[in-house]
Amino acid sequence: MTGDIGYVASGEVFVVGRHKDLIINAGKNVYPGDIETIINTIPGVKAGRAVVFGVSDEREGTELLAAVVEVTSENGEERQIPYARAYRVFNADQIEGLAADFYLLPDPPRDLGTVADPELQAFFAATGAQIDSTEEPRAYYNLKNDRIHMPLISTFHRAAGYYGTLAHELTHWTGHEQRCHRQLRNRFGEDAYAAEELIAELGAAFLCAHCGIDGELRHLAQPWLRNIDAMFAPRRTSPPVGSRWT
Repeated sequence: MTGDIGYVASGEVFVVGRHKDLIINAGKNVYPGDIETIINTIPGVKAGRAVVFGVSDEREGTELLAAVVEVTSENGEERQIPYARAYRVFNADQIEGLAADFYLLPDPPRDLGTVADPELQAFFAATGAQIDSTEEPRAYYNLKNDRIHMPLISTFHRAAGYYGTLAHELTHWTGHEQRCHRQLRNRFGEDAYAAEELIAELGAAFLCAHCGIDGELRHLAQPWLRNIDAMFAPRRTSPPVGSRWT
């Protein structure tokens, strides 16, 4: 199944659209139309007669790219040769030695003049978390070295945005095996990944409320919200006689 929408008339298949315009391959977003444009430049391929679609690979936990192409034979006669072929697609950032035009470089950090709050700095330092702050414009918790990385606070429009983001990453930090021991080695798109993001966002909300930080909660996407049922389903049943809620 290609995921395309179409119809059959006089023995011919006519494709008129897609159920989805995105293939997720190895965690990267791939647009079929971009690959089809490249295939259509190959000599012998009939322009506009290439279809690219995703094929689920449960073993790898991703989608493989497949293509069905109509080509022209050596004597000029058109012939259809449907075939499926897998492509390993890499982001340019994963490849060394490409021309500079292939790489999207982040804008240099802007100094917006936002300064740290001494009381909040002391609060987060007291948690014992190792927090690095550099010009790298990403906030994340690195499970391998058990450290939190934050962009410079001066690059945030408000201090509340910085500390709200730090609270999110600090909640991820609590999941380390030496602390709350949550499952943190998850792939994007898995339920466990969504559950951890939900935990981090709720934890950030509680920390912001406790510290008086006027932070903004991220949009809780539908996959995250589905995990609420799974996380709290055991609580919905009555506890055994003689036990108590924990």
